[in-house]
Amino acid sequence: MCSHLLVILQSKVDFQHSPLPSDPRAGGRSIRHDSGEFAKPVSSKGICLDDIHLTSEDLEMYIDLAPFLNPSPYIVPEDMSLTKVYNLFRQLGLRHLFVVPRPSRVIGLITRKDLLIE
Repeated sequence: MCSHLLVILQSKVDFQHSPLPSDPRAGGRSIRHDSGEFAKPVSSKGICLDDIHLTSEDLEMYIDLAPFLNPSPYIVPEDMSLTKVYNLFRQLGLRHLFVVPRPSRVIGLITRKDLLIE
């Protein structure tokens, strides 16, 4: 993820004056990057922070990172055992996992039967 942030900073196309997310319906441009921009060149270690030149005006700008984030990440309760957390990382190939407080409420239920084609 750090290398992705460096690409976004270097391109400067996503800089905005407000910390609030831009509304695409209000004439704001959608944030789009080619996936090739995030790939490291074979012969290099990629971009480093020293390669990015930001002006004092750039440093006053904001970047809405919402388009780059997973809107529904994997989460675990704060009291889940380390063994179960380890198994989630191994089985799902996760790079990160959010820990949330235990008291939470159920808002729905999906069963295996719900997923079967009738």
